[in-house]
Amino acid sequence: MEKQIENALLSKYNYLNIYVSFIDFRKYKIKIILETSVKENIKEIDYIWDVTLKQNVNINTICNIIDNFILSVYRK
Repeated sequence: MEKQIENALLSKYNYLNIYVSFIDFRKYKIKIILETSVKENIKEIDYIWDVTLKQNVNINTICNIIDNFILSVYRK
């Protein structure tokens, strides 16, 4: 499942380095690395997969978190 999540995120964010690892039952650690000209920005997310939602809704929730991270890096 972690490869499916990782591939779905990499297809949307081809300029980011994204690594997904399994922690526990329905819990995943998502590591996001955004390289800018100044430094390398890293964010780790512990995401609990919601089985009541479909896969694309869970992926979109993770994408919203990633989008907020990207915006916070460039606001600084």
